[in-house]
Amino acid sequence: MKYVLYAIAMLCTAAGFSQQGGSAYITQDATRLVYNNGKDSIQLSNPDLRGFPMCQSAEIVAEVQIDGKGAKEVVVKRSIEWIYMLLGDEFNIREKTDRTVYEVWNVDNKKLLFSAVGGNHFSYISHYRLSSAEGAAHYNYDFSINEAGAIAISNVQVSGFPAESGRVSKEYRKFAKPDHKEGIYTFKNGKYSKQ
Repeated sequence: MKYVLYAIAMLCTAAGFSQQGGSAYITQDATRLVYNNGKDSIQLSNPDLRGFPMCQSAEIVAEVQIDGKGAKEVVVKRSIEWIYMLLGDEFNIREKTDRTVYEVWNVDNKKLLFSAVGGNHFSYISHYRLSSAEGAAHYNYDFSINEAGAIAISNVQVSGFPAESGRVSKEYRKFAKPDHKEGIYTFKNGKYSKQ
């Protein structure tokens, strides 16, 4: 059986820049956070998805002093669209994922303090011989961070694959499960935890 993996790696160059008047900014390809007057940078995290990024953008949404020392921590909002296609003699699979990710970075030690997938929209279509299947699932929630660095996750909404559906693989069901529960997350002893 022959398999052909089609991939198109095309970036939307819509990176946002800090509106807080700080010296941090996102590179035009939306993959790096640059700060300290351009002397330092951090590679933003890669999503845990198979396939290739079709479009991504990023913007700095806040600069907040969280740990009480050094430079302010930077909150980045990223929008990412991923496509995965596998085409073969007897089957075809197409998956599309759109994600909104919030990342809280400590720029002093280049450490990711908190990551939240505030929006995850997934769809798939598969064809095997004469049968086909398709579906979609998504969740989203509101993300906010206050001046003290406390993170609020609220208004969680989920739809898509029912948990009891035997026809939907476990791999696909994960796309309808939020990565964080609703509530307040505070920074204490070097990490975030839910109150």
